[in-house]
Amino acid sequence: MSKRTILVVTIFAGLLTIALPIAISLHLADKAALDRGREYVLTFADEVITRSDLAASQAIHARDVMQSLPSTQPCDELHVTMMRRLAFSSNYLKAVGHVEQGRLLCSSIGGALGDFNLGPVDVYQPNGVTIRSNVEFSFLPNERFFALEQNGFVAFVQKEMPLDISRHRSELSVAVLSKIGDKPLSAQGYIDPRWIKKMWEGQRMTFLDRGYLVAVVPSQTNWIGAVAALPLSEVNSSALARVIVPLGVVASALLTMLLIYLARQQLSMPSAIKSGLRRNEFHLEYQPVIELATGCWVGAEALMRWTRQGGERVRPDLFIQVAEDSGLIGRITAQLVQLLKRDWVVLLPSERKFHISINVSAADLRNKELPALLHSMCQGAGQAPCRLIVEITERCFQDPEATRQAVQALREKGIEVAIDDFGTGYSSLSSLEHFELDYLKIDKTFVDTIGVETATSHVIFHIIEMAKALNLQMIAEGVETEEQAEFLRNHGVQYAQGWLFSKPLPLPVLLKKLEI
Repeated sequence: MSKRTILVVTIFAGLLTIALPIAISLHLADKAALDRGREYVLTFADEVITRSDLAASQAIHARDVMQSLPSTQPCDELHVTMMRRLAFSSNYLKAVGHVEQGRLLCSSIGGALGDFNLGPVDVYQPNGVTIRSNVEFSFLPNERFFALEQNGFVAFVQKEMPLDISRHRSELSVAVLSKIGDKPLSAQGYIDPRWIKKMWEGQRMTFLDRGYLVAVVPSQTNWIGAVAALPLSEVNSSALARVIVPLGVVASALLTMLLIYLARQQLSMPSAIKSGLRRNEFHLEYQPVIELATGCWVGAEALMRWTRQGGERVRPDLFIQVAEDSGLIGRITAQLVQLLKRDWVVLLPSERKFHISINVSAADLRNKELPALLHSMCQGAGQAPCRLIVEITERCFQDPEATRQAVQALREKGIEVAIDDFGTGYSSLSSLEHFELDYLKIDKTFVDTIGVETATSHVIFHIIEMAKALNLQMIAEGVETEEQAEFLRNHGVQYAQGWLFSKPLPLPVLLKKLEI
C-alpha cells in the first residue's frame, strides 16, 4: 500500500471516527428531545386543567353555599355579604352574583355590576352549568371573564388565569376546551380544530400533528379539557446541525481539541456554586427594615450575595433559582447561617432592639434540624428571646401539612415566621388561616401600584385588610417613594424596606449607620 493510499485511508478513517459518533448522538438527542418535549407539553396541559378544575369546583361550592342560605331573596343583605365572603376567600373566583334571564342583578362587587346583561351563553353543559366565555365590564376594559352559571347563581373567573403559566413562552400554544362544541373557551397561540376533536377520545395523550407536538388532557370531573402544543422546531434543535455536520466534519477534526479545551474552562452554574462555596465567595449584605411610625431602623433582612474570583457579581435571582432546581439550596442556606452566626454577636448586642430576617426555601423547611440549628445560633449569642424572623414564600404551601409542622417547630423555638412575596401566587385568606404566622410581607409588585391607576391597584387594600384580619404585622417591600411610605403609614402598615430608606449594606456600613 502506497503512502498516498495510507494517507487517504487514515484521513477517511479519522473523518469517519468523528462523523459516526456525531450522527449517533444527533439521533439519540432527537429522541431525547422529543421525549422531553412530550413531558413539557403534558406538564403545561396538566397545569391548565388543574387550575380550570379548581376554578370550577370553587364555583360549584359558591353555588351550594348560596343555595343553602335560609332567605328567599337572592339579593338581600345576607346573600350579598355571603357573595363577598366567598369571592374574598377563593383563590380563583373574582366575583359571585345572582342572575335572572341573563341579567346580573347583584354581586359581591356591589353596584359596579348591578343589573348588567351578561350576553349570550356559549356552552350548555350536561351537568346544568352554562358558560359565557367573553364577559367584559366597563370598569375593567382590558380583562375578560368566564361566567359559570347554575340555578340563578353565577361565578366569574378571569379568562386568562388558567393560561398565564405560558406567558414566558410565546411559542407555546395552550387552550381550555369544552367537550361540547368545536371552539376553545380560552386560548393563547395557534390551536388546530382537529386537536379539539381528540378530547372526544377521553384520554390523556400526546401526538405529532403538522409540525406540532401536542398534549391533550381531559378533565376527570368536568366537561372540559386542556391542550398544549409546541412547534417541533422548538423541540428538535438539531435539524440545522444535521445539515451543517457533513460540511463541518473536516473542520471538526481540527476544532475538537480546541472545543474540548474551551468546554472544560466553562463550569456549569451548579458546579460554579459548589466551587464558590468551597472558596468562600459568598457573603452577606443587610437590607434595613424601618418602622414607618418613627423612622427608626428596627431590623434588617440578611441577603446572600456572590462575588466570584475576579470581581464578577452573580445576580441572586439567578443563582438562588439554580440552587433550588439543582438541590444545592440547602448548602446555600447552611452557608448563610454560618455567615450570620459570625456577624450575630456584633450586630445584635443585648442592648440593641433589632431583629434579623432570613429567607428559607421549601427544601429548607423539610430539614428537621433547621429549627434547632437557628435556635442554637440565638443561644450562642446569649439572646432570649431569639430576635430572628424566618421568611417563607407561597411556594412552601404546596405541601400545607409539612409547612404547618415546620412553622410550628420554628415558633416553638421562639423564632418568628413571615410569609414573603404574598399575593404573587394564588394564596388567599383561606390558605393562611391554618398557619400560625407573625408577619406578612407585601410584595414590591403591589407597592408599585400605589398612586397608579392599574387593574391590580386595589389588591394592596385587600392584602392589608387580610393581614389585619389575621392579626399579622406587615412589612412592605420595595418602597421607593415618600408617597408610597405615606400611603402605607396611613393604612396601618407597621414596617417597610426599600431604596427610599437604604440599599442593602455590608456589615461595617450597617454598624456605622446604627451608631449614628
